[in-house]
Amino acid sequence: MFDITKIKSEFEEVIKSQLKDTQATLNIIQFGEDFASTKYINLKLKKADSLGIKTNYQKLPMDTNLEEATKIVNEINTQNQPLIVQLPLPDHLYPILEIIKPSIDIDLLNPKNNSNLLPPTIRAIDLTLKSILLEESINGYIVKSDLDLSDQTVAVVGQGKLVGLPLTKYLNERRANIITIDEFTKNPEKLTKSADIVISAVGKPKLINESWLNNNSIVIDAGT
Repeated sequence: MFDITKIKSEFEEVIKSQLKDTQATLNIIQFGEDFASTKYINLKLKKADSLGIKTNYQKLPMDTNLEEATKIVNEINTQNQPLIVQLPLPDHLYPILEIIKPSIDIDLLNPKNNSNLLPPTIRAIDLTLKSILLEESINGYIVKSDLDLSDQTVAVVGQGKLVGLPLTKYLNERRANIITIDEFTKNPEKLTKSADIVISAVGKPKLINESWLNNNSIVIDAGT
């Protein structure tokens, strides 16, 4: 089964090795006060510090105008340093995602980013599913083989920009039979009960309980 401690340790060794002779700075920009976002950022800052990664965290008002936000992102583009624009954003600032240079867009938030990499959360789900569904064990910090999910029905609960939508795209590319569920779906528990795999991409605790699942369901929570 998936050994998270082993995987984390291997990732850390790879990162430290790659950063040995570099001066990369991780830039994180947050607009406004969102409890979950602040919690995620603090975890990222703590992990970066433990790996010896320099950080530049900018926390800006929710009412920052688009012109000023664009200027800040373009400055980081010029520096060619990795950038995370923490979601969610106020509606008027979402256009800044489209100007993040693909080479520094480590969360793959720019909709025009054609990188072959998977977004971080989707990659974590990918590794978890491989550890469960493939007979082979996870060898090293990455598994290069592609999953074939053509015999799996997967229910994705939540269709947000950060997890739900890219997860649905990932599953579609792997030929899964997909059930998409959002806040407007009627009787979602009946749909999830027919699924082999249920993945929660919502931030609502205790939404999914045993009445949503069959006896053989694989359940992954990506919306904590």
